[in-house]
Amino acid sequence: MGGYSLRAVVAVGVLALMAPAAAAAATGTYAPVTPREPGLLGSEVSGRCADGVAVIDYAVQAVGAEGPLGPARLELTDGRSRATVPLPEVSADRLEGSVRWPGEDPRDDRLNWTTGDIRAELRVGELSLEVPLRYPESPCAAVAGDPLAVTGSSLPQPVLIGGVAAVVLGGVLAWGSRRRRRRVG
Repeated sequence: MGGYSLRAVVAVGVLALMAPAAAAAATGTYAPVTPREPGLLGSEVSGRCADGVAVIDYAVQAVGAEGPLGPARLELTDGRSRATVPLPEVSADRLEGSVRWPGEDPRDDRLNWTTGDIRAELRVGELSLEVPLRYPESPCAAVAGDPLAVTGSSLPQPVLIGGVAAVVLGGVLAWGSRRRRRRVG
């Protein structure tokens, strides 16, 4: 009888672990279906290392805007200095890509302040949105070419959790089966 309750506990535990992982695996950009006014809702930026160099990934989504939007830009400031990172023109209300982090050129140290505590704002025409942005963990050169150092694994989280749960469940079942055979024999 104890073996069945242990199996039930393990099964419930596995299911409890899988539900948040499945929810976290959902991807997509959130934007309201009917915005009240035009904006850049759903837009985001992030810093990362790519081939030993810091880059800024951007995804600009213009919501509810009409007509040509014009070129996009990312404005960075530390309160004393200001830098503008030009981005391409937003077409079809969406723009995605990567640009080199300003200040990554070793011959030009005028923008080194961008690797510290900064504020960032996306701008497309009259639309703007303050976005969180941080320089990637340094040094970028230490993790270049080694994706495991950055991500930990190339497998999706649900696959990893399912694999671990299957190994644990198999071990518990084998242990229980062996224990029963010892009692009988």
